[in-house]
Amino acid sequence: MPRLVWCFIAVALMARPARADQITLPPLEGNSGSCWPFACATRIQTVFDAALFPSAMRIDTLTFFNTTDQSAEGFAEPARYRLSLSTTAKSSATIGGDFDANVGSDARQVAEFTIAGFDTFFTTRTVPLASPFVFSPGAGNLLLEISKNQTGNFGDGGIFANVNTNARGVSTVVNNVEGAGPSIQRNVGLNVAFSGQFEGAATPEPSTLLLIGSGLFVVIRRRLASKT
Repeated sequence: MPRLVWCFIAVALMARPARADQITLPPLEGNSGSCWPFACATRIQTVFDAALFPSAMRIDTLTFFNTTDQSAEGFAEPARYRLSLSTTAKSSATIGGDFDANVGSDARQVAEFTIAGFDTFFTTRTVPLASPFVFSPGAGNLLLEISKNQTGNFGDGGIFANVNTNARGVSTVVNNVEGAGPSIQRNVGLNVAFSGQFEGAATPEPSTLLLIGSGLFVVIRRRLASKT
C-alpha cells in the first residue's frame, strides 16, 4: 500500500476531540468545607501562586466541589454570583485586606450566574467562562474573585464548598462573614479545577485534521490516476 495511504489512515485515527488539560488547586484533601462562597460572604478572593502552574494556561472553565460530608447541607445560597480573574503581584504571603489593591491590571469578569431559589444543590459545579482567560505565571500570580450581591450568612443549610486548610502557595481574603470585615486566611484556599489548555500542549482540532486528511486524499487520487 502506498506510503501516502498510511499517512491518510494515521490522520483519520487522530481526528478525535481534543482533551482539555486540568489542574485542581489547591489539591483536594476532602477534609474541610467552608461557607464561602455558597453560603456566606459577599466578596472572596483567592490567590494562587504562579509556581503552582506548570506553564502558561488558557482557562476555559472553573469547577467547584462539594464532596466533603457536612451536616445539614441542602442548597447554594440565592444570589447573583460574579467571577473575575486577574494576574496580580500579590502572592499567598502578601495578599491583604484591601480587596481593590489585590486585583491585577488585567482583571476581567469571566462568568456570571444567578441562583434564584433554595433548591440548587451540587457535588461539583462547572462554570464555563464567557471567553477564555490566558494566565502566564511569568507575569504574576492568579487571583480568583467571587462577588455576590447578597448573603444570608447561613450557618446551617447552605453548601460548604471544599477547601484545603494546608494549602501552600494559596491564600484567601473574605469579607462580610456575619458582618465582619476582611479576614485573611493564609494557606487556605477554595478548591478549584482550572480546565483549558497548557502552553505547548496544543492538539489539532478535528476540523483541522479533517482538512489535512482531505488534502492527502486528493494527493493519493492524483498519484493513482497518474499511474494509470
